Amino acid sequence: MIDLSPWRTKLNEIEKEVSKNNFTEVVFVADFPGLNLENFVKEDLNASITVLEGTVVVEQGGHNVTLEKNEVHTVQSNDTHIVHTVSQVPSCWMYTYTNITLANNVTLQDLEQQLRRTPSLNK
Repeated sequence: MIDLSPWRTKLNEIEKEVSKNNFTEVVFVADFPGLNLENFVKEDLNASITVLEGTVVVEQGGHNVTLEKNEVHTVQSNDTHIVHTVSQVPSCWMYTYTNITLANNVTLQDLEQQLRRTPSLNK
């Protein structure tokens, strides 16, 4: 994994940019060739995988999707998927999780606040 050391600074920058709101989170994963990661995505999350280095195969629902550097794939919620590193070098990818329930609640609260501040048109 020493090959991925230069990514540390870049990962911090990406995390700061993506995590600007309270309902989005980023998780970085690195894995060796031939290994895999099994992951369950909760029902109230939207999740995507962005490959930062290497090549992976995402297996979910009987389908396989091959992703290379800079490619993005949305994974299904309320389901398990497996990410296989198929490149000859270690892979690195990031999950971007958005909590839809929280995002919708925040959006609804913002709308309610705006409506309270808007003078009534019925006067």
